[in-house]
Amino acid sequence: MMLTLGDPADFPLFALASILISLAAVPVALTAARPPVRLMQSRLRPVKLYSESPVGVVGVLLAGVATGAFWSLGPSYAIALGADTSEIAIFMSVTVLGGALVQWPIGRLSDSCDRRIVVIGLCGVGVLAALTLAVVNIEERTVIAALVAVFGASAMPPYAICAAHAFDHIDTQDTVETSSGLLLANGLGAIAGPIAAAFLMGPIGRGGLFIATATAHLMLAAFVIWRIRTSRPVPTVERSEFDLSTTAPTMVALTPQEKAGE
Repeated sequence: MMLTLGDPADFPLFALASILISLAAVPVALTAARPPVRLMQSRLRPVKLYSESPVGVVGVLLAGVATGAFWSLGPSYAIALGADTSEIAIFMSVTVLGGALVQWPIGRLSDSCDRRIVVIGLCGVGVLAALTLAVVNIEERTVIAALVAVFGASAMPPYAICAAHAFDHIDTQDTVETSSGLLLANGLGAIAGPIAAAFLMGPIGRGGLFIATATAHLMLAAFVIWRIRTSRPVPTVERSEFDLSTTAPTMVALTPQEKAGE
């Protein structure tokens, strides 16, 4: 939303963003919490991680494709609609807001059932919202804002849900290795997503962006359905509790004492 404060082509907004990032580190540096214990050495083993949680790896990969495409080319979609700078800021912000509002309740829902079912539901909503934005010629700005908010609510949580699903299948000492592998897969998806979407936006136009995200969600839903048919869900007693600190795209490693608030 800071785009509304000045010309994004000028330097002050970049400087302000840099200042805010620096200030954000201050309360972290002043914390009285004990530093984390030295982590045991771990190795990055993507094949092993995939063998333990195929849905976790493929899920974060395709989630990266969808979200990476949107973060990179969402402003271009808005510009093609004739949006000005303020409207672009709102367009991107409501997407973030939609994802932020549902992240925690969707995560808690996934604690009470097979997380893979939740992923399929999110993908279904994401496909419907994306195809509507890609195919239907909508002129009303409020309707577009509502649709991108729904898209954000469906496209942002899958990383966290798939990561939580992966943590359900690993031992505690493998947390860092698993987080690293998931971040790598998500990063690769975030690289591929904008490229694929750009190729589609060339011949199709602005709708190519959401055709790309819908395709990613369809692929993920199909893969998860296949896995549900071929493997049993994790028993409830063995399922880890949804935790944003370990399922967000920024890895946080906590000791059991820190998690318990000791």
